[in-house]
Amino acid sequence: MNRQLSLEDIQTEAIARAGRHADPAWKEGAFELVLRVARANRFFTVDDVWDIGLPETRENRALGAVMKQVQKRGYISPTDRVENSRRHSHNHGRRITVWESLIYAYRDMEQPGELLSVCCGAQEHEYAEDFCSACNEATEFEYIQRGL
Repeated sequence: MNRQLSLEDIQTEAIARAGRHADPAWKEGAFELVLRVARANRFFTVDDVWDIGLPETRENRALGAVMKQVQKRGYISPTDRVENSRRHSHNHGRRITVWESLIYAYRDMEQPGELLSVCCGAQEHEYAEDFCSACNEATEFEYIQRGL
């Protein structure tokens, strides 16, 4: 007896298939970029991962499989929120999941401080939307509490 597949089943299978056929090096790089975004943002979407330099691949839906892998490892969790994608030329602004980071580095900071990026040979610069304000490169971040 054939079972009718739901839209969710079809989408899940398409994402899994794209993930199975994606380049392993691309998937590894995508995984690391998702972690970088999750450490720097309490809430984010896949657009934020693309924005910091994830290269296009033959099947961009493979990022969905990477997101599921990151979720299974306990680093992120999907919220019940969605927003329109900023990548109109790639996906026509479709609705995408807003993810919550479970590894956001600054979620429990009580004292005011500054979020600084570390790059350019370990120089520190002001935080500017996931990029170093001096060299405009995606970078790691460090929270410095004031007065310490």
